[in-house]
Amino acid sequence: MKKTLCLFALLCAGLAQAADVPVMNVPTVNQRMKAAREAIANADWRNAQYETKKVISEEPGNADAHNLLAYAYRKQERPDLARAFEHYKIALRLTRSTRARTSTSARPIS
Repeated sequence: MKKTLCLFALLCAGLAQAADVPVMNVPTVNQRMKAAREAIANADWRNAQYETKKVISEEPGNADAHNLLAYAYRKQERPDLARAFEHYKIALRLTRSTRARTSTSARPIS
């Protein structure tokens, strides 16, 4: 009985301590995309790159994120055209594959 009571007390103490730990608010993909668009609107290329890279790390197949990252690379003070075109190509490939999956089959005109 004493063992059970001690274990219960330890468990309660651990839960009480866990309640005091602050919860990290990790931005969602949508929040990061919004932040990237705002950064682009303000010509804050570094922050736009940061946010879009975070989105791409979570969703590698996000064509919009690749497109925005490419734009930020292209528009920064010293454009990085190699990286820009790399991400534009990825965005195009992703967009084409998405369209191919969602489009209806071609029907001959009668």
